[in-house]
Amino acid sequence: MRATLSFVCLVGIAIISTVSSNPLKRYISRQEDANIREIMELVNQPIILERDQPIDFFWKWGMDPNKRLTHFAWSDCGNSSSKVKMNDLRVTPDPVVVPGPVNVAMNLSITDDFPDSISGDVVLKKKVGPIHIEIPCIDNVGSCHYDDLCDLLAKIPSCPEPMIEHNIPCKCPFKKGNYFLPSSEFSIPKVSIPSGDYTAELNLNRKGTFMGCLQVDLSIKRQEELFLSPFFH
Repeated sequence: MRATLSFVCLVGIAIISTVSSNPLKRYISRQEDANIREIMELVNQPIILERDQPIDFFWKWGMDPNKRLTHFAWSDCGNSSSKVKMNDLRVTPDPVVVPGPVNVAMNLSITDDFPDSISGDVVLKKKVGPIHIEIPCIDNVGSCHYDDLCDLLAKIPSCPEPMIEHNIPCKCPFKKGNYFLPSSEFSIPKVSIPSGDYTAELNLNRKGTFMGCLQVDLSIKRQEELFLSPFFH
């Protein structure tokens, strides 16, 4: 009898916990959605590039004007165990104009063959005043984790012509070797990327083993803003 009563009590507690937790989960979910909307509203605002800001802007926010983003920059953020290493990367025009052509040159080394099972983590941030706001992952764009980059890349209809011409793979498998791409033109379509200063970091792994890391800092300007004074955005 005692055992039966104990069992009934446990079931009752479990039911009460489940019922009471559902509204809490819904509240948390709504709150998370509201936070994402607020972040995206802020991120989607066009921002005057730091290179175009008056010096008073930096004093106002307690920022060092000597540390502002004035040009495209990149760094290989890997370590001695990196299997994928960026030796050189150049992007013009600077800032990148969207939509429009962009020229990319790179020198990349891969020290092992990678046939499949490549995962990746991207952290994408936009500079707003003195802070970097992390852009959430929405529809596989933003600060996202990708379980299978090979599967994602396989959906590309065909590699860009410059990569084909210079024997640079854009899909798995990736073979060991040194890959060099001279300055080549690519086209950025008309997409909803607001102007501003961005930082992106990509970390690659294969079956739990670190492959490499790349960080880039770049400025984006909308084509329709090219002939506007930076102080009247």
